[in-house]
Amino acid sequence: RAEARHRAGGPSRGLRRGRGGWACPRVATVTGVDGSLDDWDLPAAWAPGTMARSPFLPFGDFYLSWAPNGLLVGVVYNDYSTGSADPAVPASLSRLSLAVERAGAEPFVATLAAFPGPKGKAPRIEPLAEDGQPVARRARLVRAAHGASSLTTIAEVLVPAAALGGAPLAAGERLRVGATARQPGDSKEIGWPQVWGGPRPRPRMLADIVLAEAGS
Repeated sequence: RAEARHRAGGPSRGLRRGRGGWACPRVATVTGVDGSLDDWDLPAAWAPGTMARSPFLPFGDFYLSWAPNGLLVGVVYNDYSTGSADPAVPASLSRLSLAVERAGAEPFVATLAAFPGPKGKAPRIEPLAEDGQPVARRARLVRAAHGASSLTTIAEVLVPAAALGGAPLAAGERLRVGATARQPGDSKEIGWPQVWGGPRPRPRMLADIVLAEAGS
């Protein structure tokens, strides 16, 4: 779990919960998304309380931070899937679904899938069409990268402000956010603050977050 992984860097304090919601830490700006999370302050960005679909226990963690040009979401989990990925069969792919609600903007919901890359290369993460629906234009604005180490899978995603109404994000804003990661076969799923059990969340499956100033 996150506490053990981050012990070398100090206590894993994670997001702090206040009256308005979870305080999401700020980074100066996002210049690159490479899937490594090496430049993240993981202890500060860790989202406590990851849930898993029964009967499994949580097998990964989510991380959140923000910059004026977008909301950053990271996920790290142990991959226990077997079999080969078939781009024509969504259930055979690892998927990350995200939902973000911002005042004055249309709710954002998108599912990203890890499509097999060339031999020896990391999978590419791209928006996935589900339930026979075409990929929404705003979902194509998302920047994402995949990383892996042994059985650990890492994904880094930037949901740009352009996909959330257009205006830069600002300290003090409140968003509603949810994320779920599904392994191939759909039986293993983790989510924050809850698992969805499908590509779209119900309102209670999202958490209130407040965009905090740097260092606050």
